[in-house]
Amino acid sequence: MFAGVRRIPLLIALLLAADCALILIPVIDYAIGHPFQRLSNLFNLDAERTVPTWYSSIQWFCAGAMFGSFATHA
Repeated sequence: MFAGVRRIPLLIALLLAADCALILIPVIDYAIGHPFQRLSNLFNLDAERTVPTWYSSIQWFCAGAMFGSFATHA
C-alpha cells in the first residue's frame, strides 16, 4: 500500500460501525413505515429507554473518564 499510511485500529472501526448502525436503523425503520413496533420502540430517538440513548450515555461516560484521567495526571 502507500508508505506512511496507518490503519484505523479495530476498536475505533467497531465503534464507528456501531455509530453508523444506530443512525441508520431509525432512518430505515421510518423509511419502510415502522413495520415492527417493538423494533421501532427499541430504537425510537424520542424516547429515553432506547438503545441509542444508552449508547450515547456510555459514550459520554467514556469521554468524561478520559478527560478525568487527563486532569488527574496533569
